[in-house]
Amino acid sequence: RISAAAKYLGIDGDVVPFGSYTNTLYNANSDCDVTFVPREDAWGEAALHILKLIAQELPSHGFKSIIQIFQASTPIIKAIDPGGIEVDLCIGNYLGIYNSRLV
Repeated sequence: RISAAAKYLGIDGDVVPFGSYTNTLYNANSDCDVTFVPREDAWGEAALHILKLIAQELPSHGFKSIIQIFQASTPIIKAIDPGGIEVDLCIGNYLGIYNSRLV
């Protein structure tokens, strides 16, 4: 659904899960950490702009309770997907992807 929102906005990239959901360390109370990796490098303000656009589009794709936390060192969107799973979305978190593969 996040991919569909980005595609609708004309932003090309991949949604990549990381954290506990990728290495089976999650439980019933865990959120799902995902990062959107744009095809074109996006850092700083460009990444934040993409995150803001996706945040505005998520309700059209069934997401609820959307909270934007843009002042953090890694800006994120917290949302609940249509299946009730809490999702944390950031942009270009390559370190999170890499670290999840190490576990």
